[in-house]
Amino acid sequence: MRYSALIAALVFILMPGKALADCSGVFCNDVLVQRIVVSATATSVRTSGDETQLDCDPGTGLYLTMDNTDPEYNDSYALVLTAFVSGTPMTFRMESGTGPCTVSYVLQDR
Repeated sequence: MRYSALIAALVFILMPGKALADCSGVFCNDVLVQRIVVSATATSVRTSGDETQLDCDPGTGLYLTMDNTDPEYNDSYALVLTAFVSGTPMTFRMESGTGPCTVSYVLQDR
């Protein structure tokens, strides 16, 4: 798991500057969290990015989905909530090849 985070960080660093401001492929980079919806099975997040540009389906509400059965859910949710309250941008990485936009991991830079 730590290796995948390292690889993702390297990809993030090596991406061109313009790509660091929105959603594309499997990333939403430097986006603001605009809405959080918590249900019994998942948490849905809407960002300031254009989720229609992702390689997954954000649905009609344009939401990213965080599975609350994921072992790292509590840590990821805490980071999303902190970014929401503080108004600071963060990055979401979606699982590859998924139908709905399921969040694989989140990160935030200072």
